[in-house]
Amino acid sequence: APSSNYSALTALVLAKLKADQTDLEGARYYLQWVADHASQASLKDVARLHLARVLLAKGDSAGALQALNAVDAKTFVMPVQELKGDVFLAMGKRDEARSAYSAASAALDKNADHSRLDMKLAEVGAGGKGAHKARPTQAKNGDMHPASVDGGRGFGCAAGE
Repeated sequence: APSSNYSALTALVLAKLKADQTDLEGARYYLQWVADHASQASLKDVARLHLARVLLAKGDSAGALQALNAVDAKTFVMPVQELKGDVFLAMGKRDEARSAYSAASAALDKNADHSRLDMKLAEVGAGGKGAHKARPTQAKNGDMHPASVDGGRGFGCAAGE
């Protein structure tokens, strides 16, 4: 294990660079390294979350679930549950996806923006927090696809996560 977290932080940056270059295998390598070697549990968990996104993008739903199941679910309830919903949806398990998205939505502060989760809940046939006032919207450039590598949340950002 590295004597400091600099190696792990460097590997997270390298993983982001690889993902930005659509080199998902390279990103997977660095994220797996952090998950295996980081000295701080929180860095391992951040790496596992991003690793799950990369594995999902590569079509490895089972690997993505395995990575998510190793994350401290109490600390990362919302992102773990949202990503589990994405994985279940990719596997065609709509009921499990709905349950995971609902758990993610419940973990958010009531004043937080629920729009992304509301869209995902609507996709699996459930209303989210804002469902009573939701109206159909056209997908935009920022449309969230379940297999997006970073989920629009700043892939690889170790300092703020």
